[in-house]
Amino acid sequence: MSISKQPLTSVYVLEAGHAKSASRYTTIQSTGDYEPLERLSNGNCSVPWLYVTNIPDRWSNKAHKRPCTLNTGKANISGLTFPNVVQYPNVAYGDIQGTNDAVLVIFSESRERINVLVFGGCRLVASELWSSYVSGGLSTELERVRPRLRATEYDRDNSKGRERLPAPPRA
Repeated sequence: MSISKQPLTSVYVLEAGHAKSASRYTTIQSTGDYEPLERLSNGNCSVPWLYVTNIPDRWSNKAHKRPCTLNTGKANISGLTFPNVVQYPNVAYGDIQGTNDAVLVIFSESRERINVLVFGGCRLVASELWSSYVSGGLSTELERVRPRLRATEYDRDNSKGRERLPAPPRA
């Protein structure tokens, strides 16, 4: 499967700062069209939210490879792999549980914001997507999806006027 033929399906931009939990991120902008994530994260809330948490100690044999998870607090969505924590400590990849889809998660330097990029049907090439992103190879895909991003109710109420989608790092 060629990653160049697999488009960026959906994007979720989430921001930390929820009063109840430092690890909770609330969607401030999204394409809003990735049903598995909408279904898993919504619950009784109109705005999708996720947690990024460390893998529990009882899973220590996996912790060296996937040190944290993307989850709803009740259900795991994806383990996150950070292939190069020295050069790219804020870029991870994983797959969406129960699907064949890959996910790239890009953290801001302060870890106050994350961008979740979903690639449909790319679970088996998630590491290649990570490599392509860090080398600047997904710029076209990011530009293509940018017009589809919409502010959520949460962002309209709490807008701080920031640029939402980061450019890929320079190689």
